[in-house]
Amino acid sequence: MTIVFDRALPAGPRTHALVIGCGRFPWIDANLQPDRQSCFDSAVEVVSFLVERADDLIAPLATIDCLLANPSVDPAHERDQLPGSVVELGLLTEEVERPLARNVEDAFHALRDRCDPGDSIFVYLTSHGVAGRDERGLLVLEDANSRPGDMWAQVLNVKSLAQYLPGSIQASSVWIFMDACQEVLEDIVNQVGGNAGMEPIKVNIVDYARQPVTAVALAAVHLGGEAYAPAAGGVAYFTQALLEGLGSCCVEWREREWRVTGQKVLFGLERIARALDGRKITPQALVGFNMDSHLLRVRDPSIPVHIASRPEAMLASADAACLVDGDFNECFSKIMDQDWRFRVPPRPSEYRIRIQLPGSTLEESLFVEAPAVNHEVVG
Repeated sequence: MTIVFDRALPAGPRTHALVIGCGRFPWIDANLQPDRQSCFDSAVEVVSFLVERADDLIAPLATIDCLLANPSVDPAHERDQLPGSVVELGLLTEEVERPLARNVEDAFHALRDRCDPGDSIFVYLTSHGVAGRDERGLLVLEDANSRPGDMWAQVLNVKSLAQYLPGSIQASSVWIFMDACQEVLEDIVNQVGGNAGMEPIKVNIVDYARQPVTAVALAAVHLGGEAYAPAAGGVAYFTQALLEGLGSCCVEWREREWRVTGQKVLFGLERIARALDGRKITPQALVGFNMDSHLLRVRDPSIPVHIASRPEAMLASADAACLVDGDFNECFSKIMDQDWRFRVPPRPSEYRIRIQLPGSTLEESLFVEAPAVNHEVVG
């Protein structure tokens, strides 16, 4: 484990985070090109987000533990490090431990030990992901295939974490996000008895039955699906939508403020990805979802909106296009290309889309509510 962020807080609920980004796989055949720079980059972006929003969490952020494997680093000669720009936000160290199986197990034990009843947990995981016939989300760790004859011994059972973490510490909320594929592999399906993967957190049946909450646990894709990221590195597409939602638009008006809720996260990320840049993602809950859980407050939320047209060329050929609010004020004029994207406040509101075409004017109603809107104007 590597505690990169730690601060003393007044008595009361706190949030403890664990971020694991594994983009290097030295024991997997290099001809398969297994390394992924985006896994490292995405995890770094999540650490940065958590530090910058530390006091916006409903239970303020107390600690971050971080395990990283950067494919551009040779671990035989140097340590994995967080970028200096992130360390400057207030981290304790730049060097971090590797996401080897033993380190991951130790990190989850330490996470459990530093949490008190009523605290919140935030876990972000990104790597390759595989699945077997039991449909568990299994996260591939750096030392996968390091044990001859047992390639998939070093995989983390993320679904078991979602099931057992809440009861193991009597948490008030548990948030788990897995940005990885859930590719079904014959090697795992055909194993006698299946492959349960590593289960670092265990709980007895009494505590499990009495746990007060269920986790908010979301995988980037459905069973059998593949997660995607920029080929040259950068933040993966599911994580882009996740951070947009957590920081801006997966909100409901609760306790006289805008709060990110489990319900908006569960049903909103696919819409957010489409509204931001047209990407298609297919998130899936790993366990029964706690939709009323609250993660953080958003002080100045905004809702991404994407307007398209059918036929596609209609907007591109329009003389003008604008959004009109309830007081007939023009809010957002369109730059004349085929993509029309803008942001509006999160309160449910009805607008009018007004498009000036050669020889005619087209108007349509547009109802806007969090977390995102994708609307097609039909000509």
